[in-house]
Amino acid sequence: MASRKAGIGAKMERAALEIYAERGSLTMTAAEIAARAGTTERTFFRHFPDKLDAFFGDESRLRALVDEVIQACPSEMSALAAALTGLAALATAFDANSDTIRGRAAIVAAHPQLQAREMARTAPWTGHVKQALLRRGSPADEVDIAAPVALTVFRIAYEQWIAEPQARGFDQRLREVLPEMARRVTRAQREFS
Repeated sequence: MASRKAGIGAKMERAALEIYAERGSLTMTAAEIAARAGTTERTFFRHFPDKLDAFFGDESRLRALVDEVIQACPSEMSALAAALTGLAALATAFDANSDTIRGRAAIVAAHPQLQAREMARTAPWTGHVKQALLRRGSPADEVDIAAPVALTVFRIAYEQWIAEPQARGFDQRLREVLPEMARRVTRAQREFS
């Protein structure tokens, strides 16, 4: 049942993106999105509070994926490494759906109301990652640093991946950002001392 529900949500997400591609605007209704996805407006509102949320899909699957991977990390792994490992699984999922994700990113970039909604949807991710790390048994003081740092690395890698679609995959970019950040932090530490 859950996979069927996720499948319907994904169909509606694709439908919203297709309608946007045809019209070049957000002038569509929930009923149009639902009809394109082969379902009803009532079903649409069981999945999304409004038509703009259809552009982002259901993030519960993504949160569950990150949580599952974090929980599977070895106990001796640092909280930061575990958080990055969880987010790397998310990056791999993005790589597998790169056309959809990049299409959505272009739409979001063109509409301030979608940009605001994306910011509101990404804000809780720090809390999700923190909770996953705490359930894993990571020390709270380590978690307080690891979660925001991991998500900053993820955001930087995402922005680079979107900006250069012909270059390396998202997972590879994610793995390149942390060493570069570490070099910059080490330099700042020397300059600050």
